[in-house]
Amino acid sequence: MAIRESITFPNVLSAVRVIISPFAYISIQQKSLWFLFIVAVAALTDFLDGFWARRYGAQTFFGEILDPIADKVFVISSFAGMYAVGAIPTWFLFLTIVKDSFLAAGALIVLRRKIVESVSALFIGKVNMFFQIILCVVAFFYVFLDGQKASGVFYAPLNICVAITSVTTVMTWAVYSVRIFLTRP
Repeated sequence: MAIRESITFPNVLSAVRVIISPFAYISIQQKSLWFLFIVAVAALTDFLDGFWARRYGAQTFFGEILDPIADKVFVISSFAGMYAVGAIPTWFLFLTIVKDSFLAAGALIVLRRKIVESVSALFIGKVNMFFQIILCVVAFFYVFLDGQKASGVFYAPLNICVAITSVTTVMTWAVYSVRIFLTRP
């Protein structure tokens, strides 16, 4: 694989998600409105990279690896920042990190077996990412409005988002696990 072949517009979009991840971590802790902008950029690049790659035939082996890594780096960075300011519980951050680590290890097994199609995105993964983005936005408003003062307004929606995202996280973990570990070379 030549480096030149890997530098495609969709792969640049995925790389942008990795690059902005530390800024998500920092901006939520600073209660900065930049966090919402960063989340919007992450959501937009997540949508556009896959759309562009499929629509214009710009799919690459590197992109198949980079896109899910970019998603995981962004989500874990954002959730770690949210945890640091008390917006999400420890068990939820732990669930996300363990699931993403487990799936990354599974993807390495699949790549080693040379079954690349087994790590491609599934609908449940897209649903999970959607709810993770929604959780980022709701958690931001909870933090931005200073948690305790906002508890009547954003506390219930925050807990609902955590619950829904937990369910989609476990479902994603289960579906991808079956797909990864039951696929034979």
